[in-house]
Amino acid sequence: MKHPRWSSLFFVHLALIVLISFLAATNRLQFEVLKLSGVDKLGHFVLYGLLALFASAYFGKTKRVVAVLAVLATIEEASQAWFPARTFDPWDLVATLAGIALFAHAHTMSNASSSSAGGESSVFRSRSMMKSKAAASVRSS
Repeated sequence: MKHPRWSSLFFVHLALIVLISFLAATNRLQFEVLKLSGVDKLGHFVLYGLLALFASAYFGKTKRVVAVLAVLATIEEASQAWFPARTFDPWDLVATLAGIALFAHAHTMSNASSSSAGGESSVFRSRSMMKSKAAASVRSS
């Protein structure tokens, strides 16, 4: 299956999330910025949202990606009850699931607009149109 090169960032990003989870579980994720109101929720939203974006682009099955990531994220959040340095927070889970859903939806919408335009993004269509016009003007000169 062909997928965009950038979608391989899925594996790096997944490793980053695993590392962050490990550091948090062992009480080694101590940054003052995380104590600011809403930063933790924003982190959940963006980290898992990007994971969903990369996974959707890499695997191409957005609905399945969303379902799998939602289940895994729910298990990960619930498992925090067994770690003394962590606490289960349903709002973290809400932020995580919202990130997964919205970023995956953004990928789906991006794919829909590029496939309706012949499989190219608008940036690439514009460049190829400019090249075609330039080549035509050179030939007519």
